[in-house]
Amino acid sequence: MKALLLCAGKGTRMYPLTESIPKACVPLNGVPMIVYSLEQLTRAGIREVGLVVSPFSHPFLEDLLGDGREYGVSLTYLMQEEPLGIAHAVGVAKDFLQHAPFFVALGDNLTNAPLLPMIQSFSSQDALVATRWVDDPSRYGILQTNGMAITQIVEKPNEDIGREAAAGFYLFSPAFFEVLPFLLPSSRGEYEISDVIQLLVDRGKHCEVFRLDGWWKDVGTPLDVEETEVLLTP
Repeated sequence: MKALLLCAGKGTRMYPLTESIPKACVPLNGVPMIVYSLEQLTRAGIREVGLVVSPFSHPFLEDLLGDGREYGVSLTYLMQEEPLGIAHAVGVAKDFLQHAPFFVALGDNLTNAPLLPMIQSFSSQDALVATRWVDDPSRYGILQTNGMAITQIVEKPNEDIGREAAAGFYLFSPAFFEVLPFLLPSSRGEYEISDVIQLLVDRGKHCEVFRLDGWWKDVGTPLDVEETEVLLTP
């Protein structure tokens, strides 16, 4: 199975750490964040990775990672020219994915939970979303479920509709690209991955959650960097 690792975001909430380097290159205990992300994927048995980059992040990441062999993967660089959201980032990788099921990881979400069980549990679903419970639902895509089945997902809700948040790891069938043309930009002008999932749910597709064990961190601010370094320390 191929994976997409999304590293095109500007990382504005992480200033001043990202004034001169992309977020994916911010060091955690001296190691660029992207290296930890690749380790998550290789531990899950993934060997072909499409790295979605921006014009700014591309030269930094290619200089650091090369073709990926040093890190146990084959890397393909995929350009997202404008920051138009996660669903748009996946869309630029359509030809790379070749109409097969695929894994998506956000480059700033780290976990020590094994991802292989998530991949192994993916069979008849059209979407499988890794989740964790959070204290501040307004920062995340929040899911409502019936058992494991997703009934609704709302991106950064203004009201407390639940605490089960999308944790930055997804599996999709090619049905993703069936609904993508019907996606509209959100109020912040982005094409949201949560809206793709909701479209799949609304069309009766099989969408489920996968609840992660272990720690999980959305590394979005300098404070998150400090907290993640503690988590990564043996």
